[in-house]
Amino acid sequence: MVVPDSIEDLGDWMMAGVLTNEVCFFRRRERLSHDFGLTDQLRLATIPAVNSIAVGWAGINKAKKLQGRGCSLRSCGEVRSRTHVLLDKHFISQDEQSTILNQCIRTRNLSAH
Repeated sequence: MVVPDSIEDLGDWMMAGVLTNEVCFFRRRERLSHDFGLTDQLRLATIPAVNSIAVGWAGINKAKKLQGRGCSLRSCGEVRSRTHVLLDKHFISQDEQSTILNQCIRTRNLSAH
């Protein structure tokens, strides 16, 4: 297995970054931006997806690396759950939810390896 030279070369880290950007895009919408609780929950769910991969990559041993990736997987699950709330409250459309769900799945699949 080839070890990347930098965190920026990790596919799962890049996918988690895309996921974070997509969710941030939705959080800036006028109606959703006034739901402070939900926007904060979304922020708290997406940012650890990226940060946990980075912490795991920088980990000294394999257990730390796996722990970081595990945290990222859980964060993706949390984001997926939140998309249902966004859809139920009509903050996003079905197509937008599918986009986020697919990004969560891609990030999760890369982090699981």
